[in-house]
Amino acid sequence: MARPDFAPKIDDALVARYEELRSQVMGGLGNGMGLALFVRQGMRSWIEAWRYCTLGTQPAQHQPEPAVPTPLRTELTLLLASMVLLNHQMEVVR
Repeated sequence: MARPDFAPKIDDALVARYEELRSQVMGGLGNGMGLALFVRQGMRSWIEAWRYCTLGTQPAQHQPEPAVPTPLRTELTLLLASMVLLNHQMEVVR
């Protein structure tokens, strides 16, 4: 049975841009377009930025998971507010 190919479609222009950046870095130039983005945010962000620039489409927006689950937000807000108010009251009494 043949295995399905799950590899993403490779954009030849994107591969060419990557190879250009790589050759500039390997040649000691180190100033290729997008190098800072590549180094700081990784290949995925670099690819999305190039696709946005070349295709004129916006990169996919990734929604981060909330740090605090929705049901606990109200309770956490009330707890923090009461701590701040108590601390403020103690400072006023002193």
